[in-house]
Amino acid sequence: MPIGPGVCQASTCLTLARAPWEKLRGWIVIEMSAPLRIMLGFVVRRCAVALGHPPTPEELAEWANNQRDARGRYRIFGRAISTAEARVILRHPGRLVTVRLGPRWATAAGAER
Repeated sequence: MPIGPGVCQASTCLTLARAPWEKLRGWIVIEMSAPLRIMLGFVVRRCAVALGHPPTPEELAEWANNQRDARGRYRIFGRAISTAEARVILRHPGRLVTVRLGPRWATAAGAER
């Protein structure tokens, strides 16, 4: 209740009810337990940066299937993709896909959350 013009009691003006915070806390737990998801467009953009131009389906498949780092060779999607699958990926860049975590991605997943 306001005591005077522009003044209010701490119990009514400064403190939020507990209900909004409880809802928020529940939402955070649900989000953190959800699987890690990325947009296909993110992968396509990474390929475009590596190639220096927007990829064709053939180029995307070749790039995604033949990655290397200090730990060796790997595939972006965890398995080889075909040119036909790359064509679908290029048509749906806004689609969210679930990332299956393996030892290679454990550090990155921890940083994202």
